[in-house]
Amino acid sequence: MTTLPAANGMEPPDVRCPHCAYLIERNELVRGPNRCDRCQRDFEAFALEPPVRGFRATSLGEDPGATACSLHSGNRATGHCARCGVFFCPVCRLEADRKGYCPACFERLLGDEALSTARRHYTDYGSLGALFAVLGLCAWIFALALGPAAVYYSLKGLTQRDALGETGTRLALWGWLFLGVFDFLAGAGFLIALFR
Repeated sequence: MTTLPAANGMEPPDVRCPHCAYLIERNELVRGPNRCDRCQRDFEAFALEPPVRGFRATSLGEDPGATACSLHSGNRATGHCARCGVFFCPVCRLEADRKGYCPACFERLLGDEALSTARRHYTDYGSLGALFAVLGLCAWIFALALGPAAVYYSLKGLTQRDALGETGTRLALWGWLFLGVFDFLAGAGFLIALFR
């Protein structure tokens, strides 16, 4: 088990579960797959490793047939951006999600939260489906609205869990979905009986 190192000797901010925001001790994290002690859901942890000091970018003069970096015209390009295709040297290469990006694309993807390793918040649609299904049972007068909301968020939660590769909670999500259908039908029956 290799624990995640602190970058540049500085202690990073608190580490929280991306699903339930539970505070996780840094020494319990490992690089790669982890499981939250509170919600028992899987997530991945990656350490941002700063470039090693002392590396040397090859100049174009040393390799006449090489392509130049788009930001450092005197440096030889060692790769291209996974998003836009622009060439970069080791000085400006930024790696995330096991792909290399130029600084402009990295900043853009980071701002849009399109990088899974840099996601700052997580909306758990399955839990929203459960919340609306239970509220529909408790408040029959609102069940006509809460039932379809439970169905919608449960379906969205199923899609979300499939995209994340989580299969352990599918049965519960199907239960919340059917409870949402029941909420809607029972709420409709309640209102029909009320206005009869």
